[in-house]
Amino acid sequence: MADTGFKAPTANEDEGSTEWVNRNNLHADDTSATTGNTGNNGISTSRWKNFTFGVPAGATIDGIEGTIRGYDAFGDAGWYLNLYLSYDGGTSWTSAKRVPASGDFGGTPGSKQTWTFGGSADTWGRSWDASEFSDANFKIRIAYQGDNYTEDASLEYLALKVYYTEGGTTPNEYSHVGSGGLILGGAATRLHEKPVVGVGGMVLGGAATRLHEKPVVGVGGMVLGGAALKEYEPNVPGLTGGGYLPLPRRRRR
Repeated sequence: MADTGFKAPTANEDEGSTEWVNRNNLHADDTSATTGNTGNNGISTSRWKNFTFGVPAGATIDGIEGTIRGYDAFGDAGWYLNLYLSYDGGTSWTSAKRVPASGDFGGTPGSKQTWTFGGSADTWGRSWDASEFSDANFKIRIAYQGDNYTEDASLEYLALKVYYTEGGTTPNEYSHVGSGGLILGGAATRLHEKPVVGVGGMVLGGAATRLHEKPVVGVGGMVLGGAALKEYEPNVPGLTGGGYLPLPRRRRR
């Protein structure tokens, strides 16, 4: 399983209600803070975006984890954050995830705390596509809410990480299948990124360049790669589009 590393937002937007102020202060890991005020049983809500995760196309999303650092100005009990994730530019949202998961912001006034939320196996209640983590689609909404009196919260830093498993080795236009369904073909790109499977399941590499479109089979049926050169074009019995490459004989000492 791979991950994007923790990424901070680089942009934000309001929702037309009671907003967090100085929202840009949440973009950098320093002591500058964005502040939310709930008013009389109100909710302070804004959105942050443009995390530039770089999740590769075709990846399976395993989980989303975040970290946030902040403090309550007065240390009163009963106040917390609700976090929501959007995957379509802010039209739809996941269910809320409460931070802290239990308890509240209460404690020593101004005492900084760091909370983590989500995790490597937490998909926030839905199946994700890699494209939903683009800057155009992905946003996080932070709502500060609680009891029925005015309270101030300050947040200094927010970062999110996406855990994913890269896509599998789906056969491509350069793949050739031999008898029994053995995949002898090559890669999806010219950089030879997909494996060729030899007899007995041995992975030996692969290729998809114009000079390596046909599999080469060594003595004993081992798949060694591929070639489209004239000297390698004769068919090998039992294989489609194959080629035969004699292995050099070892000299006896």
